[in-house]
Amino acid sequence: ETRNMKVFASLMSEEDRTVWENCFNVAYIQPILEKLDCCIQDATKQLLEDNTKEQDHLYYTVYEKVAISPNTILPHLWSYRPRITLDHLYQILQTQRKDFPILHELLKEEPILRATQYLPGIVKLQHQLYELYHRKLYLAEANQITITEFVDDLESDSKREEFQCNLQCVKSAWELVKNRIYEFAQVHVPAEYLSVSWDDESLPLAYLIPTVTGPGVCTVVLLDLLVTAHNGFLKKCQNELRKKHKKENAWGEYKVPVNHIQYCHLLDYEHQIISIILSHCHYSLRHGEGQVVTYDLPALEKHFVDQFVHGKPLIQLHIQQITYRKDAFSIANIRKRVAPQIKLGAREKAEIIKELHTIKSLRDCLDIVEIMMGFLSSGQTDPEIELRTYVSKSLKMGKKFSCKKALDYCKLGHVLSLWETLSVEMAKRLTYIQQEPFVGLNDEYLNPLLNYQLQQL
Repeated sequence: ETRNMKVFASLMSEEDRTVWENCFNVAYIQPILEKLDCCIQDATKQLLEDNTKEQDHLYYTVYEKVAISPNTILPHLWSYRPRITLDHLYQILQTQRKDFPILHELLKEEPILRATQYLPGIVKLQHQLYELYHRKLYLAEANQITITEFVDDLESDSKREEFQCNLQCVKSAWELVKNRIYEFAQVHVPAEYLSVSWDDESLPLAYLIPTVTGPGVCTVVLLDLLVTAHNGFLKKCQNELRKKHKKENAWGEYKVPVNHIQYCHLLDYEHQIISIILSHCHYSLRHGEGQVVTYDLPALEKHFVDQFVHGKPLIQLHIQQITYRKDAFSIANIRKRVAPQIKLGAREKAEIIKELHTIKSLRDCLDIVEIMMGFLSSGQTDPEIELRTYVSKSLKMGKKFSCKKALDYCKLGHVLSLWETLSVEMAKRLTYIQQEPFVGLNDEYLNPLLNYQLQQL
């Protein structure tokens, strides 16, 4: 039997049910749908030519086999004219997929390929967030700030307008591809992230920040999926054209880094595809035969390839993943690689804190120290190098480092003591103004002290 289907004695899990449904679909539903148009036309023709049966007035009115009175509205209510759409064309192609593989692949993956037009906006949004927050933001802060608040805090109307335009690209692309995420995703995306509403004003900024864990995985997977779909479709086209013309395509090896991508590099066919289909479609309506729609499929496929495929480059994917502040450095690595670490004296600590008299100056200084610690975590460094030399020559941030006392007193061997001094002082000042001083700490460290612990203090 040609339609063998695996039969499960009992469906013990959701996966079993999914496999059974796929088998049933392949064995019984797809064969019918592929030939549906022809079957309907044949059946209609047989019924209309059958003179042995009683002529049903409604049936013959629907198919316009009887004279229609101009005063009656009945035919207009019952007559149906299928529209020329991508779905209608895809249904026609089901029986000719081997003859027109490029058109079939386009319509099969159409929502995802249509979403690739939003790639430039998604890349720009990720780059903007990378420039603002790489190694500068705690995960807890990213979860507290909403996207709406972030947009409102942008400096100028032009920046707000640009960000909102890029954000709309993310929203539009996500709606088109979210149901196919599991087919393409190379990292796990929890189900709750797939059901998130991007129009929710309380949605945390963390959903937009590109990371491989947490809610930021959404934009990483989205970008990866779109680039994979774009490259996969172009390679499919190149292979089919190579088979057809028996020669290599000159544009086949052309590649563009994803951060340089422009709209001219993409398929971007959404606003023209229907017009192109209509230009290669023959539509007729005959009395007694109903609507007849035929497509010039060879010309349509050639037109699409010439206008949207030829010359398009493959995209080289590189995602700028943001590292949160708590992940940017390792204290243990600094102790090993910048050893020994020496404590600052009480007088030096006091003078450093006294110079940083505002929360803003203290925060700016702490930001630079933590950036420096990120670099020191990754390689062996001489602890005798002066802090002033490292900040100005290695980091090129001498003008931004506002604490002259720290530059006077500290070497790289004092960096952990300096970081501890600044962090404790920042926590104190935030407590004084009733703000959360322990952003980024796990909840297990935030439990209230017990009575005996308070007495010991």
